[in-house]
Amino acid sequence: MKLGEFTIDWVSDGIFKLDGGAMFGPVPKPMWEKKIQADARNRIPLGLNCILVQTEHHRILLDTGLGNKIAPKQQEILDFVQPPTLEQSLALHGLSPADIDHVVMSHCDYDHLGGATKLDADGRIVPTFPKARYHIRKEEWDDLTHPNMRAKGTYLRVNWEAIAETNQVDLIERDGELLPGIHTYHTGGHTRGHVVIEVRSGDEGAVYMGDLMPSHHHLNPLWVMAYDNFPLTSIEQRGSWTQTLAERDWWLLMYHDVDYGAGKWDKDLNLKAAIPLPGQLAPAN
Repeated sequence: MKLGEFTIDWVSDGIFKLDGGAMFGPVPKPMWEKKIQADARNRIPLGLNCILVQTEHHRILLDTGLGNKIAPKQQEILDFVQPPTLEQSLALHGLSPADIDHVVMSHCDYDHLGGATKLDADGRIVPTFPKARYHIRKEEWDDLTHPNMRAKGTYLRVNWEAIAETNQVDLIERDGELLPGIHTYHTGGHTRGHVVIEVRSGDEGAVYMGDLMPSHHHLNPLWVMAYDNFPLTSIEQRGSWTQTLAERDWWLLMYHDVDYGAGKWDKDLNLKAAIPLPGQLAPAN
């Protein structure tokens, strides 16, 4: 996808599943199942479609997938399927992890930060992107490194300790431009330190909303996840950002969708344009 002078691609780290009821929170199953079918264990498929932004000067990755450190039991619970791995997906674009110079995190749940570190051939946990700066909102970093009881199962030490030890973490402390053409805005909602990431080139723009908008099935602001820590904030922020995107006629970039990589919707949430995910990113079924 061309965005002004930038190129945006989706690089997959595989497919996994989560409980459909949790993904749609207060919405009754007869309503959400009209949009996406659950399996026999009530799980729905979710993509791990990290977003690669290439500019004249930078190769930037937005979120990092689940990675290769998932225990067998957790892999079975999540029905986590690879290939492709993130590294294989980058290779399709002629890139290796060493070519990524910035990683910008929407938030740090295990399915977004998991690929930030990896098990190497000797079984050591090391940074996946050895030359990259990892940009994380300060509030998110504070909660990640000192998780409360609710967050301990998703803010995992194995996902951040190695990048802290190599001093690759840069904390985001204010809204605005982070890199040329890349802006972050603190939203909270899903997590306390969640951000949306705005990509601008010339008069064109796109916004990656992380888990504030996990899929196009969540466009209705009231369809919040049970995983959201601050659901009322999610409702407010999602509604505000979807209206902003409609007014600007900008793209919405999606991470967990299994159909679209990006879309444009009007103020009444009618689809105006869509970019399907590349074939290798779509689920087999």
